[in-house]
Amino acid sequence: MYAIRSIPALLARWAPAALAVFVLCAPADAPAVAGPASGAGSASAGLAADSVTRVVTVSPGDDVNAAITRAEPGDTVLLSAGSYPGPLLVDNAVTLDSGDATVTALDGLPAVEVGAVGATLESLTVTCDSAVDSTGIRVTADRVSVIDTSVLQCAHGVELNGATDAYLQGDDVLGSRGDGSGVGVVADDADRLTVFDDTFEDDDTGVVVRHTSAPAFDSNTFSRIGTAVALLAVDDAVVSETRVGGAEKDAVLISGADGAEITGFDGDGSDAAVQLSAADGPSSVVSLENANLARFAVGLQVDAHSIDDAVTVLGSRFDGVTRAGIAVAAGSGGTVDAAIDDFFGGCGPEAPAHSYDGGGVLVDDPSLAVSFLRHNCTPPAAAGSAGGASSSASVAGASSGGAVDEGDSDNGVPWKAIGSVLVTGGVALLLAGCAVGVLYAMRRGRSPR
Repeated sequence: MYAIRSIPALLARWAPAALAVFVLCAPADAPAVAGPASGAGSASAGLAADSVTRVVTVSPGDDVNAAITRAEPGDTVLLSAGSYPGPLLVDNAVTLDSGDATVTALDGLPAVEVGAVGATLESLTVTCDSAVDSTGIRVTADRVSVIDTSVLQCAHGVELNGATDAYLQGDDVLGSRGDGSGVGVVADDADRLTVFDDTFEDDDTGVVVRHTSAPAFDSNTFSRIGTAVALLAVDDAVVSETRVGGAEKDAVLISGADGAEITGFDGDGSDAAVQLSAADGPSSVVSLENANLARFAVGLQVDAHSIDDAVTVLGSRFDGVTRAGIAVAAGSGGTVDAAIDDFFGGCGPEAPAHSYDGGGVLVDDPSLAVSFLRHNCTPPAAAGSAGGASSSASVAGASSGGAVDEGDSDNGVPWKAIGSVLVTGGVALLLAGCAVGVLYAMRRGRSPR
């Protein structure tokens, strides 16, 4: 006959075995029984890193430039509330931050000049008080970030000269339009420039980029502006999810570009939404995708000698233009292919007094007629206010009820499903083994009197 021993003896007997079984049977993604969670460890590391970052606070009247020079790389120089005369010279890899401070450009010099690699400007307010030929921020070093900063009433808001990998995010660049020549951002030889979620207002041109490779502009807003973005002699430029309100000139100007992609564009204006110009030479590999160009006079304007191959237009709408959806000048040097999912409204407006291909396109040179696979008399499925449609292949696949290819099937065999069943069965067997092990351990905790 068997009897259960005392509770302490029983625990001492079978608890180690049960714990071993639990460890062996626990799922791989289960949290560890002992020790801090990985997130806690990361937080501790972050706190340790922060603890060695100094904050140097300066006040109006202090020598800010001396404080920046004396700081260690990685430190934050914090401007207390108040006004500071420029130029502030950031010659150290620090973060120049501000709670409520204003830096003013004086005597034709920039308010802030950054010459240190890896420096950051954050939450500053920079003003030029509408001075002629004034500059808010001038950057001449690589890997500089300008974050959540306001640049007000400057002829040139931010200048980037030979500064690669610059990053601008969340900034407000507000000009004055005083002499009609204000520019929000001027970039020359600024490879891999990124401008994200910035707001531009009251400038003749929002952004001008020259001689730059791989500039990227994403989710920016332009209002009360002449031209939003000018891409001049650039390579592999991307302008995505851009919103333009009330453009007084061509909203996007492209000249001499070797690769320019305009996607997710939306807005309104009194001239062309996108213009290809020959001023800086012909452009190549230009595409316009998923754009709503319906509230401009011309959707796409192609000037003489402005391209040297085909311009691709797809998933875009032109149905509300007042002059032409696509206008191609004589001697443009290339063609326009608008053959997939573009909408011109009722198969196109009435034929104007020019050569016309019946698809909603004004063509001055019949030999460069726009190519159409078919007339498209209905709006693209995803046009909406932002324009843009899914590709015809995707629409066809959805309408035909075809299965989505997940990249793991072979001739219809659902390998993922089979693998899931095998894994589930294996887990069930493992849990059953664990249960037997626990029961065995408990039984071992019993012995005869």
